[in-house]
Amino acid sequence: MAEQATVETTAGGYPIPVDSGRFEPLRIFMRRFLRVRLVKPAVIILAAFVLIAVFVDLFPIPGFEEQATDDQGLYISWQSPNADHPFGTDKIGRDTMSRVLNATRAALAVGFGASLFGAILGLPIGIAAGYSRGIVDEALMRIMDAVLAFPGLILALALVSVLGRDIINIIVAVGIANIPWVARIARSMALSVREQDYVLAGQTIGAGNLRIMMRYVLPNSFQPVIVQVSLGAGFAIIAEAGLSFLGLGIRPPDPTWGGLVSEGRQVIITGNGWWLWVFPGACIALLVWSLNIIGDGLRDVLDPRLRGALEGD
Repeated sequence: MAEQATVETTAGGYPIPVDSGRFEPLRIFMRRFLRVRLVKPAVIILAAFVLIAVFVDLFPIPGFEEQATDDQGLYISWQSPNADHPFGTDKIGRDTMSRVLNATRAALAVGFGASLFGAILGLPIGIAAGYSRGIVDEALMRIMDAVLAFPGLILALALVSVLGRDIINIIVAVGIANIPWVARIARSMALSVREQDYVLAGQTIGAGNLRIMMRYVLPNSFQPVIVQVSLGAGFAIIAEAGLSFLGLGIRPPDPTWGGLVSEGRQVIITGNGWWLWVFPGACIALLVWSLNIIGDGLRDVLDPRLRGALEGD
C-alpha cells in the first residue's frame, strides 16, 4: 500500500498550506514596519499621491479641467475656492485643483527617479571604495567630497542651467547631488563587511574581488541604501520644487508645485491668490513628510540595533 503524505495541521485541526511559510518573513517585516509610530498615515498619504499621479489623466474630474468663465465667455481670474473650483483659479482662470493634481506626476517622477539614479551610481562607487581601500578609496571619496562641497540645490541649479530644463535632465541633476550620500553609506558597509569571516574565507579559496563584492558586500549594503532612497526622494522633491520656484524647473505649460507656489508669490503682497501657494505648498509638505517618516520606519525595522524596540511579536 502506498504511503500517504502527512499534512501538518494547526492546533484547531485546520491544515497548514505547504507554501504558508514562503511569505512569512514579508508578513513579519510589514507587521513590524506598520507598528512604527506614524508609519500608517505616512503610507496612506504616499499611496494617495501615487494613485493621483497614475489615474489623474485616466479619470479626469468633470469640470475641473475647464477655465472659469462668466456669462460673456470671459475668463474669471483669481477666483477664490468655491464649489466649482475647490482650489480656486489662477490669473487666466485655470482651475488650480486640476493643476495641483497634475503636478503630482512630475514631483514623484523627479523624487524617485533622482533618488534611484543617485543610488544606482553611488552604491558601486561606495562599495568599490570601501572594499578596495588604498588609493582607490582616497580618489573616489575625494571626488565625493568635492560634490558634497556644493549645496545640493545650488549644484542641481548649475547642472540644469547647463543640461537644460527637460525632466530627464532635472532627474540627472538632482540625482548627482544624491550620489555622495549613497556612496558614503555603501562605503561604511563595505568597510564592515570586508572584515567578516565569510569574506576572508572567499579570499582564501581564491574568489576574485568582483565576485566577493557582488556576492557578499553588495547584498549587505542594500538595507541602509533603501532607507537613503526614501529620504533622498524627499530631498529631490524639495529640490525640484525649488528649481521650479526659481524658474529653472520643468517648462510650462506643464504644472509643478514649485511653479504654482511661485505664481502665488507674485500676488501675495496684494492679498489675492493665497490659494495658489497654500495648496501646492501643503502637497510638498505632506509628501516629503510621508517619505521621511517611511524612511525612519525602514531604518527602525532594518537596523538590528533598533529592531529590539519592535520585537514582541
